[in-house]
Amino acid sequence: MKLFLTTTFSALLLSSPLLAIASDDVDMLWDEFSVNENINDDEAFFALKKIISKEPKNLRALKSVIYLKLRQNKTEEALLYTDKLLLVSPEDEGFRLQKAYLLNQLGRNDEALVIFDSLKDAKDPEIAESACTASKNLSTGSVSRFKKPFFADIYASPSYESRSGAAIVPLKVRAGRYYNDDKGQVYGFTTFNRDTKSSGGERPEIIDENSLIVGVGINHRFGSKLPITAYAEVGGSYDLIDRGRSKLQEFVVVGAATYKEWGDNRAVCKAGCVYPMSFHADFYGNVAAYSRNDYNIVADLRYRPGFNIAKSPLGITKAYWKFKSVHDAEGLFYNNVFETGPGISFTFHKHVPIAIRLESVRAFYLGDKAPNGDSGFKNNRIEITYYKSF
Repeated sequence: MKLFLTTTFSALLLSSPLLAIASDDVDMLWDEFSVNENINDDEAFFALKKIISKEPKNLRALKSVIYLKLRQNKTEEALLYTDKLLLVSPEDEGFRLQKAYLLNQLGRNDEALVIFDSLKDAKDPEIAESACTASKNLSTGSVSRFKKPFFADIYASPSYESRSGAAIVPLKVRAGRYYNDDKGQVYGFTTFNRDTKSSGGERPEIIDENSLIVGVGINHRFGSKLPITAYAEVGGSYDLIDRGRSKLQEFVVVGAATYKEWGDNRAVCKAGCVYPMSFHADFYGNVAAYSRNDYNIVADLRYRPGFNIAKSPLGITKAYWKFKSVHDAEGLFYNNVFETGPGISFTFHKHVPIAIRLESVRAFYLGDKAPNGDSGFKNNRIEITYYKSF
């Protein structure tokens, strides 16, 4: 009897003129929203709120509010309505991913990481790839933990080069803010670079820059499939060794850089240690003019195809073959080099943003030979890379 009454009531309700009036009312509110969508955000939001008050499970209205709040950069309100949508449609992978990004923007990274991890095996491969990348970046410190729009980061990449017998220590610290929907950054920076072999005096031996630089910079990212970041930095440089010139120098660099990964870039598998032998490759390119080289234009290109040979909760081990070429506008022998050879790397996860890399390469000068007549060189490199955002 109870089921019959419920069914009968539903049938009466569906045929009721009251429902038709309510439906017409909602249609009018949608018309009101459409009129104001691109000219009056407040009126558009007011219309959507009235629709949701009448139909709390109206997914179209909830999604429209979220898009509106994202456009207004009102992250907390966008998150509020994302939660309401997920109460209605908890399996919506796209908006679960959106919630994780919103949590990250608010600095709630522990909550964001849980959602990113849960979406690594999403049905939509693009969502799975985005979640894996975000989880990897957040776990290894590649995502800012400052509340947007501010950020700070530190990068260090000390290495030992068998060719010169020198250890080289580059370090860069930045702090600034994002602009234009996180597509650009303005920042102040300090760079330190020193090696253990260079010496000054009347006959200086120079391995690396050996300088301390303080300055300001700006960059902007274009594109998505192959993102390109244009950048400029200006400041002052202080030589850490005697190079027979004033130790204080101007510092200017203007250029563009890109980075892209292909294949399996998932950080870890769900459990245990596995040996996937899955393909992975990355490409890095940078073209810039440097004041320290009298504004000589230098291009640096690198491609590393290889395989993920082991994954575990601790980290990931990759084996690869490296191809790298350097070219410049002036034809200097040391700026026109092609090198190739095998490498292996291990990248830690979670709260240890460190990668260890071993490489053995053979390099060939592409133009003139070195002054001593050498046409190339062999180099074994041990490198430790650290990147952390705050």
